[in-house]
This record gives sequence, structure tokens and C-alpha cells, in this order.
Amino acid sequence: MKLAEHWEAQSQQWIQWARHPEHDSYWLYHRDQFLKLLPGRGRWTSAVAKAVSRDI
Repeated sequence: MKLAEHWEAQSQQWIQWARHPEHDSYWLYHRDQFLKLLPGRGRWTSAVAKAVSRDI
């Protein structure tokens, strides 16, 4: 199986995990501080895409 095929097979599970609130320390400790750094909701770069994508 190619890497892309494996990723596609697991992608929906990863999306559910990544969007589930309170599954990691981001929700408990970092979210509010992180949002203060953003010039506006929905603006992001690839460097912070994981964290920001939870809030857009």
C-alpha cells in the first residue's frame, strides 16, 4: 500500500480525533492564549494550521 492510500484510509479517523475538544493540552491550557496572538480568526499559516484549524 502506498503512503497516500494509507493516509486516505485513515484520514476520517484523524479528522475526528483532531476536532474532538479536550483531547489534548491545547483545549485545556493553550487555546485562549493562542487566539490572542491571531490578528483575526481564520488567518493562519501552515506552521500553525493544526492548532488554528480547530477554531475556524
